[in-house]
Amino acid sequence: MKKVPLVVALIVCLAVATGPVSADDATSLISGTGWRLSSAEFSPDHVEGLPRVEFVVNVWITNGGRISGSYKYANVAGLKISGPVNCAGVAGSQAVIGGPITRGDLAGNSFLVFLTDNGRRQFGQIGPDVVSQTYILPDQAGEIAVPNDFPRTCPVVETAHDHYDVLGDIAVRSGG
Repeated sequence: MKKVPLVVALIVCLAVATGPVSADDATSLISGTGWRLSSAEFSPDHVEGLPRVEFVVNVWITNGGRISGSYKYANVAGLKISGPVNCAGVAGSQAVIGGPITRGDLAGNSFLVFLTDNGRRQFGQIGPDVVSQTYILPDQAGEIAVPNDFPRTCPVVETAHDHYDVLGDIAVRSGG
């Protein structure tokens, strides 16, 4: 009988140790919502600044490297995807996130997104924030280099990518 409580205590400890990351445990944060705006080059009517893609991202990273969070995307053509974030990286005000698409039209593929927190113009900061296109992999694997084990490991934040202004707000905070 004495072994049962020890086994139960061990199971409870393992469940707590491997559970989701909470905001209190997080040392880095990538969070935001808004619209990715079009550039004149890619806009069908060549009008810059049209809202094209709505996105929501919420990711926490601990010092130990545990990642918890999700990404959602919906474009004006009706394409919707979402999924958990499996890999993430933060360098200053820049971030990268990636993971499997588990819901939506492209389930079974993976997504990759780069985000930059440029602050807010109304507070005298650079603004606006910027976001890359949402790369769908493996289909766009030739456009951007990813590690062999992606989406378990993301490319480095500094990887070259496209960028679009954001109507909304992105927060990228590194805790260490």
